[in-house]
Amino acid sequence: VLAVYALAGPHVLDQVGAASRKVSLGTPWQLVKTGLQTAFGPGAYSVWTQVGSLALLVLLAWLLLRAAPDHSAPGVAVAIVVAWLFAATYALPWYDGLAFALLAMAAWPALEGLLVARVVILSLGYLPAREALRPEDMLWLRTVVRQQVVPWSLLALTAALAWWAARSAARA
Repeated sequence: VLAVYALAGPHVLDQVGAASRKVSLGTPWQLVKTGLQTAFGPGAYSVWTQVGSLALLVLLAWLLLRAAPDHSAPGVAVAIVVAWLFAATYALPWYDGLAFALLAMAAWPALEGLLVARVVILSLGYLPAREALRPEDMLWLRTVVRQQVVPWSLLALTAALAWWAARSAARA
């Protein structure tokens, strides 16, 4: 893999670097971004969303690792990937495939339900509201569903994940 990346050159990772500073419309971070832009002007959100995302990632990973039914390699990988998915500022529904692949190797049924809910919410926000070929009378799919319903729903789901993980860790 390293040889292929070396042959392709340094520009292979340009999109990854650009996306790491973006906030997608369907994440709870869009709510934070909008609030910070309203209070401090455009561009004021970048550092705060990145720091907040990293802090949330650490918190969720810690809670999930404490709640893990076992600390095998797949179990640890699932905990870290799920924490990343829920904390990321840029998310699309198909990113969750990595977590589902890892869950196939780690028995964690309660976490599966939360991930299914997450991918359903993101899919409802992104797939029907694709920009390409969307008729103008369907703009509400973007402005209402993707920009309002999906971020608030994912915020509630992230809170539910943290509560569930903390509660599971306390029982363990």
